[in-house]
Amino acid sequence: MDNNKVIEMIREHHIGLLPTWADTFGYSVLEFQACGCPVISTDVRALSEINNNDIGWLINVDKNKYGEIVVDSYSKKDLCRRTIIDQLKKHILSAYENPNVVINKGVESLNRIKKNILLIIIMIKLRVFILLVFNMLSCY
Repeated sequence: MDNNKVIEMIREHHIGLLPTWADTFGYSVLEFQACGCPVISTDVRALSEINNNDIGWLINVDKNKYGEIVVDSYSKKDLCRRTIIDQLKKHILSAYENPNVVINKGVESLNRIKKNILLIIIMIKLRVFILLVFNMLSCY
């Protein structure tokens, strides 16, 4: 899809959602924020570095030291799924009941992007590099 069409679609919404288990980069979060649209995301991998409760909403999940969700059983998978759904519902209800908070978070999202765009890009690339190095080292 053409990037201009993506931006046009984002601007038609009040809140972005990325309740992901394993998104590595979070580019869609940055796209929403750059359009002044706050985001509800999980706090996995780099997402907690580009989204926070001041400019959006975080869904807190159990993670390992690399910020990854570890689902090694059906019960853990179900617990993680329920945690994400429950917190997503809570954040959506809060946003619905407090539309001014949504507006303020949207303004703050855009301001943060304007102020820190280069730093955000460097942070994401550095985190990806570090994760790649750790993954390579764990193979040996």
